[in-house]
Amino acid sequence: MFSYIRSSIINHMNIDNLIEEFLAEKHAGMDYSEMRQLLKNRGADEDQVRSIIRSVDDQFLRGQEKSGTETQMSMVFITGLILFIASVVLSAGSYFQWIDLNGFYILAYGPACTGLSMMTFSRVRARSRSTGNYFGRMKRNK
Repeated sequence: MFSYIRSSIINHMNIDNLIEEFLAEKHAGMDYSEMRQLLKNRGADEDQVRSIIRSVDDQFLRGQEKSGTETQMSMVFITGLILFIASVVLSAGSYFQWIDLNGFYILAYGPACTGLSMMTFSRVRARSRSTGNYFGRMKRNK
């Protein structure tokens, strides 16, 4: 009888709110054993504790992976932008005689195309992460 009362207490609480609360605590540095003890003190049975901790862990790891990928794609975009701007400045500088090359011109189309490709790749990759499709369209359910 007491197990039914304890399980009904945790069932009436919003489990999503519990997961969000413990996810915030995990970001703040709380250990899983502390979470387990708090859940048991609130009246959760072992299956519910395991389920909630698993959900918190999955969301925490997904957030860590996502932030690392976003940082990496931002660096690829910035590197491509710098490469593109440098090649345009070098090409324009040699054409308009800002850089004196004794009558020679530099047309840096290779670095410009590489920079554009890097910027495009980073945006397509970021979009594919958010939608689950490499071209940014939603997947069709068949």
